[in-house]
Amino acid sequence: FFLMKHGTIMTEKINRRGIFTLNAYEADILQKLNVETVMQDDPAVLSGDNTVADVKEWVRESAQKNLPKCLPVVDDNENLMGIVILRIILEKDDKDTTSVSELVTGKNIYVYSNSQLSFAVDVMHRFKVNFLPVVDRENKKKVIGVLTPQDVFAAYRKRNYEEDIY
Repeated sequence: FFLMKHGTIMTEKINRRGIFTLNAYEADILQKLNVETVMQDDPAVLSGDNTVADVKEWVRESAQKNLPKCLPVVDDNENLMGIVILRIILEKDDKDTTSVSELVTGKNIYVYSNSQLSFAVDVMHRFKVNFLPVVDRENKKKVIGVLTPQDVFAAYRKRNYEEDIY
C-alpha cells in the first residue's frame, strides 16, 4: 500500500491532517529567477532637489494615472538616496517648499539586478517594505528598476500559465 504512494510517511501524516504538501521535487520559482527578469524597467524617479510643490504639479500633469505608492529619490549624479512615499507628499500643502530629500524614508534599502528573486522577497519581508529600488552591481547607486510584490506575483502567474500550456 505505501509502496505505491508518493512521498514519505511524514508527508502522508501531514496530508491526512489536511495540509497540502508537494509531491514533486522542483525548484522554487523565486530561486530560479533573477530580479532583472521581473522588475519594472525605467522607473519614474524623483530628484532630491524637487520640492513638494514640484512633485504635486508633476502628479497632476502626469500621463501616468497609475503611479506607484513609492518612488526612488536620486541626487544630482543620479545616485540613489532612498525612497519616498507618494502619499506623504500628496498630503502636504500645494505651496510647500520642502525638498523631497527631506522626506526620504528610513534606510537606503535596495537589491541588485542579478540577485535571486528569493533574496529580494526576503529583503522586503525583513524590512517590511513593498517597494525596492533595483540597482546595477557595477554602479551600485544607479537605479535601473523597481520591484514590488505585484511583480513577484506576476512571475508566479506567468509560471503557472506556462505549466498549464504544457
